[in-house]
Amino acid sequence: MTEKILKRTSVYLVYFTLILPGLPCLGKNLPPAPGPQQKILTNQAHTAPGAYWLLAIALGAALVMGMILFRNRRLKAEQDCRQKLEKTIHQAQAYHRTLVNTVPDLIWSKDLQGVYLSCNKTFEMFFGAKESAIIGKTDYDFNPREISDFFRENDLKAITAGTPCINEESLTFADNGYCGIFETIKTPIYDTHGAPMGVLGIARDITDRKKAEAALKENERRYKEAQRMGHVGNWEYDLATRKFWGSDEAKRLFGLDLESQNFSTETIESCIPDRKRVHQSLMDIVERNIPYDIEFEIRPMAGPATRTLRSMAEIITDDAGKPTKVAGVIHDITQQKQAALEKKKLEAQLLRARKIESIGTLAGGIAHDFNNILYPIIGFTEMSIDELDKNHPVQENLMDILQGAKRASELVKQILLFSSQRAVEKEPLQLQPLIHEALRLLRSTFPANIEIKHDLYDGSDPVLANPTEIHEIIMNLSTNAYHAMEETGGTLTVHLSRSAPGPELNLSPGKYCCLSFSDTGAGIPSDIMDNIFDPYFTTKPLGKGSGLGLSVIHGIVKNHMGAITVDSTPGRGSVFKVFLPITPLSKTVAPRPSLSEKPGGDERILLVDDEESIVKIGIQLLERIGYSVTGTTSSIEALSLIKSSPDSFDLVITDMSMPTMLGTELAKKLLAIRPDLPIILCSGFSERITPKTAMDMGIKAFLEKPVLAQDLFSKIRNVLDLEKDG
Repeated sequence: MTEKILKRTSVYLVYFTLILPGLPCLGKNLPPAPGPQQKILTNQAHTAPGAYWLLAIALGAALVMGMILFRNRRLKAEQDCRQKLEKTIHQAQAYHRTLVNTVPDLIWSKDLQGVYLSCNKTFEMFFGAKESAIIGKTDYDFNPREISDFFRENDLKAITAGTPCINEESLTFADNGYCGIFETIKTPIYDTHGAPMGVLGIARDITDRKKAEAALKENERRYKEAQRMGHVGNWEYDLATRKFWGSDEAKRLFGLDLESQNFSTETIESCIPDRKRVHQSLMDIVERNIPYDIEFEIRPMAGPATRTLRSMAEIITDDAGKPTKVAGVIHDITQQKQAALEKKKLEAQLLRARKIESIGTLAGGIAHDFNNILYPIIGFTEMSIDELDKNHPVQENLMDILQGAKRASELVKQILLFSSQRAVEKEPLQLQPLIHEALRLLRSTFPANIEIKHDLYDGSDPVLANPTEIHEIIMNLSTNAYHAMEETGGTLTVHLSRSAPGPELNLSPGKYCCLSFSDTGAGIPSDIMDNIFDPYFTTKPLGKGSGLGLSVIHGIVKNHMGAITVDSTPGRGSVFKVFLPITPLSKTVAPRPSLSEKPGGDERILLVDDEESIVKIGIQLLERIGYSVTGTTSSIEALSLIKSSPDSFDLVITDMSMPTMLGTELAKKLLAIRPDLPIILCSGFSERITPKTAMDMGIKAFLEKPVLAQDLFSKIRNVLDLEKDG
């Protein structure tokens, strides 16, 4: 409306300025009027200067109005431009705001005093407040002082440095308690003059990334740990660059430092004695794509002298099928190789043990019956020798029979001994006196060309052993050494020391002494080394040995919880070592019960044995020295006799291996009827009963068959006298 008024005003000004003043001028060109008309014109001519002033004023006013109109149009254009600019700015601000609120990161700005100037929706969610409530406040209004100090310190650090400051911060959301790790970038904000005016912050949730990184590191750690524990490494050979890469364990296997970059073809092959074969295997896989699986030895740059590796490799191709590299795995199989050798050795030992066990099982099976056969032979022979005159011509034959029976009895004991099926009484004893005594006997039997030396340490370490069996070990191993040096002569050295056995012997932990026998004889051939402890195996000529010696020694040592080893070199001699455990016990002498001067007596004895011959000889022997004896071959009948008349007998002698009812079962039932009844248990061989277990059952004595008459008489008298004294 204003612009229209200005336009009309301008038109009017032009009209009055240009048209009205021009009307007098138009009269100059008209013909003059007669009379008074001429006077009027003359007067108008005198008034023309005033009209010009009026014209000038009108022109000035028109000019002013034109300028006003021009300025007005300019202002209108500027106003339109400003409105368009404001609209664009508002659109840009809306776009920017939408963009900032859409970003999942936290975005905010602060001034130099840490006062919030703006923030996005994610930031609002973090603080649990709207932007209107956040702007104008600081971190101290929302967070604990410790956290706020941390934020403020990072803000100042970015402003001071003049560059973006990147940190990792653990933040907790106020609305849902979510706690995560955020990567924060704080950038200083400057005004148009370059002066800092605040800081812009952006925080991104990197919790999942950190978890993924941690999981990746953990997997890498487990992978490296698995490689290290399994002694397995991997390597790659780049076909383009011809360079090797090796894992930490691969470097370790070759004795290289983990930081070393010298995992190259030259370094690897310098550690391999058989490098040609390994190099050829690599060339075969590179040139002809032939995967390999080989074993080879290495001498690492540092560490163990020699190791055995197993290497497997194959070609790796890209997506187009083009070979790019060779990937391989190396595995340290040194322990497996050693274990395989040890397993083979143990299998040989197991086979030998099974052979001994089989013979032992056979020996245990026949021992009882064999001793039952020997018992009456010895008994009747002793009784016959006693009944006949000393000058009788049969006496010598009877003595030979008795001696043969005793030797047969000892042979059974030896067979049971090597199979560890014979219980022996052991006591703490010093080995030095036994060795000295045995060597004195040996010197009188060894020829002059064989020298005997001994080196016995002064330690007073007792072993829990049976003196007779230790004596047998010394005599047997010394005799074997003598036979090995019989033709050429030499030296037998007996050495006693405290020595720990190797783990391969699989002995119980503890202290051990070692008794060794070394000779300078012919030695033992390697092809028979695994058989020397087999029963009845011998290389000696007929009459030199039965082949039971070493097997018996093996049984004795095993029964003493020890071990025996042999080391022999053909032509240079042999060394046998016997390891026996040292015991902390000391020898105590138990008081011996008093024996009656009279070997016999008048007591009533019930004799029970399933062998009629044993019952027969028992009755005859015992009745000869005054006892009243009732014999039976049935344990059921023996139980019936005691039940019918418990006080009819003063002593019961029963065999262990009885049909229908074992001797131990019979003893239990007899003691249930009459607890004070003395019982003696006899056995040819039994794995079920020992002297200790018999005593624990209430049995007064235990006898091993075959029993000599004097031993039987003494044992009976001892039990009966103790019963009377008790």
